[in-house]
Amino acid sequence: MDRLYREWRSPEAERLQAELNAVRGAVEKVPVIPGLKAVVAHHAADPGWLPVRPPLADLAPAQRDALLADLAALRLALPELRG
Repeated sequence: MDRLYREWRSPEAERLQAELNAVRGAVEKVPVIPGLKAVVAHHAADPGWLPVRPPLADLAPAQRDALLADLAALRLALPELRG
């Protein structure tokens, strides 16, 4: 997202937007807040990110696994979250 913001007028902008749209589409297949927390928990190797507060509900393990598999297929990497 940051790269698209910085390069929105470059020849790469359309490709970057398509990649961002694909990631967003994968995340939007599940409830967004628990989904984003699952992504951060996974990439930070910190399960403390997983719990959500009511009225939100945690993702089922199958939902979490499917989301992470979709994002892995899109080659999403967030190395900056590793400590």
